[in-house]
Amino acid sequence: MAFATDTRSSASAGRHAHQLPLLVVALLTLAGVFIASCGGNTLHRDEYGSEWPLTVDEATLGCYGDSDLPAPYFEVSGVRYPITGWAETILRQRGYEIRSIDRIWRNDPDIPGIKVNLGPWIDRGSDLC
Repeated sequence: MAFATDTRSSASAGRHAHQLPLLVVALLTLAGVFIASCGGNTLHRDEYGSEWPLTVDEATLGCYGDSDLPAPYFEVSGVRYPITGWAETILRQRGYEIRSIDRIWRNDPDIPGIKVNLGPWIDRGSDLC
């Protein structure tokens, strides 16, 4: 018994086979962008009291990268303020508009010349990656 095959579908598949690698690259790129730019949490001064490290009342705490190389930052009005040296390096390389955290980093009211501790915020931001 002979079976008929549809040569049109196999020919069509052959013509489009070269597009598969492009599709895979596009999907992986989109996945990388999603993973790399790990959303963030909008935070308010009122929620944190004296622990709040910034001179602005509201900021988004976010992270770029992954758990192996997190790059935590605050974002205010579309500008990212990296809170680690690595974050500054990677965000600058990726073309984000960044400014020094010093512009919005609050002085510690109890210790003249010292800034509020950013350690807990670095941890919280890194946990977002």
